Amino acid sequence: MRALLYLFPMKASARIAAALGRVLNALRLPCIVRAGEYQSETFGTRVRVRCGEVFTVVSVNEIDVYFYRLNGRIDGVGLNGKHR
Repeated sequence: MRALLYLFPMKASARIAAALGRVLNALRLPCIVRAGEYQSETFGTRVRVRCGEVFTVVSVNEIDVYFYRLNGRIDGVGLNGKHR
């Protein structure tokens, strides 16, 4: 019943997207992330996503997290060379 209350106020396209997301998560498939950059002026946080041939790198305040592109698992964490 709680799931129905959660889905009720959503548009049909949002309900379909949520259902598809649940199915993909149940199948343990990695998600798709688009390369990009975000800077928060208020909190001074910088988030950057880069897509390489083998890894997708998500950087938050110059800390890099490496994900395998094909399965989405974390390979490791490191500091960006620009870190002060």
